[in-house]
Amino acid sequence: MLPIKIQEITFNDILPTWRHQLWPNRSSLIEPVSAIDIESNIDVQILNYLSTAHFFGAFDGSTLAGVISGHLTAPHQCRLRGLFVNEVYRGHGISKLLIETELNKAKLLACTQIWALIRTKNLGLFQKFDFQKKLETDKYEFGPHFIIEKSLD
Repeated sequence: MLPIKIQEITFNDILPTWRHQLWPNRSSLIEPVSAIDIESNIDVQILNYLSTAHFFGAFDGSTLAGVISGHLTAPHQCRLRGLFVNEVYRGHGISKLLIETELNKAKLLACTQIWALIRTKNLGLFQKFDFQKKLETDKYEFGPHFIIEKSLD
């Protein structure tokens, strides 16, 4: 494994990676918090959790190799969002480090559940962390997606 350091970053730090690598040509606005709920519906009340948004970067020296974020979507419920690892760094355990970091952050926020809206091709990665498939949706860009969930006890 590379000597990767995970550190908290800002929305402005993560935005270029999301905009140009994770969601290139995205037509909808990229915000720090998403209003999509665990049932794949839009719930604008989630926007009230803006202050819980957090962002992490995986660094190889000063190079940003990967990112992840999260925010509350309900009391004790956290959404994992925006996982991306640069192609050059894939296969070195960076996704694992980022997901573990997000799981720990969700626990610090007193969450008992974490969920994500993931591209269907990434289900295997998240199943390694005991995420369970909840539903499939094709409502959003870059789909189809699964909503996956995990209990944090």
